[in-house]
Amino acid sequence: MTRHTLTVQVHKAVWLTANQRFHWSTRMRRVRMLRAYAASEARIHGLAGRRLGPCVVTAMIGYPAATRADPANAAPTVKAIIDGLVDARVWDDDDHTHIPSVAFTRDPNKTPKGTHTVTLIIQEQETPK
Repeated sequence: MTRHTLTVQVHKAVWLTANQRFHWSTRMRRVRMLRAYAASEARIHGLAGRRLGPCVVTAMIGYPAATRADPANAAPTVKAIIDGLVDARVWDDDDHTHIPSVAFTRDPNKTPKGTHTVTLIIQEQETPK
């Protein structure tokens, strides 16, 4: 079982949460930027073109303050990042056969003011023989 880690630092200007209500064009602009940035990070870290098998993904969300947080609220940002990894051909698709589950947890480390971090821990599953 192979494990990969990818950390993406996200500025507050493109951060998406499940609670935000944006005009569709504003939301899509942010999604496009997150996807492009994630694909670029995958290329830099040598993940692009890997075409991994089924993987369990844990998203560790880093916040700039030590206050209470809801890591699952970052699902729209994590979805855009995973879509960017699909664009970079880390997986062929992000359906249930390639990514059976995504878990959310809080990163205990604080991030610089005005940013969040999303650290994806990608655990490739054994394929039955």
